[in-house]
Amino acid sequence: MNRNTGKEFRQQVYACMDHRADALFRLCDGLLREPQARSLPELAHSPFFKRQWPRVDAALADGKINLDEWQKRCVRTLLAELPTEAVIWTAVDATPVERPEAPTSEGRGSIHVSNVPLADKPISIGWMVSVVGLLPEQASRWTPPLDFQRMSSEQPAVGVAIEQLQRLKPLFGTRQVIVVADGWDGTPEMLRACRERDSGVLIRRKSNRKLSRKPTRRSPPGRPPVDGALLRNASRHAV
Repeated sequence: MNRNTGKEFRQQVYACMDHRADALFRLCDGLLREPQARSLPELAHSPFFKRQWPRVDAALADGKINLDEWQKRCVRTLLAELPTEAVIWTAVDATPVERPEAPTSEGRGSIHVSNVPLADKPISIGWMVSVVGLLPEQASRWTPPLDFQRMSSEQPAVGVAIEQLQRLKPLFGTRQVIVVADGWDGTPEMLRACRERDSGVLIRRKSNRKLSRKPTRRSPPGRPPVDGALLRNASRHAV
């Protein structure tokens, strides 16, 4: 993204803030420029905040953001960098966000975290967030996000992902879209939803899942067969 596009995008983001826009916008600058800050007072002292300390509380308490318009402008800016005939590759995944020391935060539940050296146990307390990202053409450590949605413990991840894809479909227009997902999303509901939205889907198949061909009746008497011959050598399948 060139500098002029970045300036225009910042103006569009500012236009999506309906109330306490100045304080909210400066707070976002502080969050982006001070990743090491661990508290609101630290953000208030950031040289990029350029407001007084009471404005932090005012921004969080009274600030309002038009999230639908924000998402439209973000997606429009990202797609503008792609050729009009290019295929849009999107990825869907659920990501855990640990919040073990935030007892006043609502909606926390038990989540699974990778058992890396910094994690004492694979189970922690926090949120699950469903993310739809735009896959870049070149391999990169940064994937532009298109939609975030925090999930409750009662919500199925596949159902949330389908809702997100439904919201994004009008923003893609007539472009061809392919959804990439993990094996946990390879359900009939996900495949049916992508087919109804004219989206291709590439899903990793679980190692213990078997695929069968269309059943054929070999003899008139007896119950009709439910499954056909086993489809072999199908580690992945696309619809």
